[in-house]
Amino acid sequence: MSTVRRGQVGGAVRRARADEGGYVLVVVVMVVGLATVMGGGLFAERIVPRLAERTLRAERTVASLTLAAHEYHRRHGAFPTDVAALRTSGTANSLDLMTGDPFGQGADVGYSVAAGAVSITSRGEDGQLATSDDLGHVLPAQNAGRPGTRNRLRLLRAAFFMSPYMNDAAMSPTARALLRTALRDASITRRRLTHAAVADLPALQAQIAAAESAITSLLGFYGTPSTPSLATGPGGLLEQLGMPDTLGQDGFGNTLSTAVVGFASSGSDGVPGNGDDL
Repeated sequence: MSTVRRGQVGGAVRRARADEGGYVLVVVVMVVGLATVMGGGLFAERIVPRLAERTLRAERTVASLTLAAHEYHRRHGAFPTDVAALRTSGTANSLDLMTGDPFGQGADVGYSVAAGAVSITSRGEDGQLATSDDLGHVLPAQNAGRPGTRNRLRLLRAAFFMSPYMNDAAMSPTARALLRTALRDASITRRRLTHAAVADLPALQAQIAAAESAITSLLGFYGTPSTPSLATGPGGLLEQLGMPDTLGQDGFGNTLSTAVVGFASSGSDGVPGNGDDL
């Protein structure tokens, strides 16, 4: 019968405990790893889609408010003072607009008007405005007002071209063609002023002056009636053309003036006679 010494027993116990500790450590590592994997799955399954959904809602909110602000400016010539005023303006179904920021914890999206432009901004994932993850858009007043103004001027100038102010029965087809070309050149060149470099302005202004001079000469030769000095009101050009005075405002909220080409807009700055005119 073999004899087991006390030292041998102690070593066996220590080895067993070490093995047990290693086993426990392995189990702990496995559990932590499993939790990490499961946690990553939960993050991918729940958190990421929520963030993507919230981002999409924020983008839609900003886009809807930007369109409403564009329409409001087209009608009134100015942006609303704040997002609440935009929402209750009745413009472009604005009563149905959502103004809450999906990242704002109950706050509205950021809305500010400065330097002729409106800025509409969602806070983004960090919940703070004016940081790198903001989702937003800046809408300049010039961009909001010019498309509507151009379309209105096209309509009014076409009516003016067909009116007795520019259409005399004695005019030859050649004279009418020259008049049409000069009217088109003056209108298009004036629009180009807005985007031109400073060095190109004198040449463009000279082209406008030449086109308007050709119009004035042709009309003087055939003795057409003088154009009324005002676009709206009693005796105004719109009344003489049989059109309502409601058409006498541009997309910036300014009353149109009369010109050699019939009607003119003073542009977003409201000051006639500069490169912002249309």
